[in-house]
Amino acid sequence: MGSILWVATKLLNFADSIIGEAAACLLALETAVSMHHPFVMVESDSESVIKNLKGADTLWGIENYVRQCKRLSNCMISCNFSFISRSCNVAKWAFANNFNGMVEVSTIPIDILCNDHEV
Repeated sequence: MGSILWVATKLLNFADSIIGEAAACLLALETAVSMHHPFVMVESDSESVIKNLKGADTLWGIENYVRQCKRLSNCMISCNFSFISRSCNVAKWAFANNFNGMVEVSTIPIDILCNDHEV
């Protein structure tokens, strides 16, 4: 069990949703490293991206993002990648509410921050 300490959002323009999800995971890790967090859980509703980050699958289209994510994850004591339900989509909520940048966790509805991930 853990706590959500921060949420970072950024409008990314990708025609391919898989590449966008991989880029979002990279943004999360870049932010975590810059904030010196030693224990991180990166969550995504893209099972394909999570499988790639865990090394269980390979998609050449996101290989550069996956390589950068793995390099950054080595800067931490623990970094896990977790698949979550699309109903727990903070990115969709942030876009609908025009949030960009760091989002105060207390402003996010509790039903979006559900705890149904697999590690």
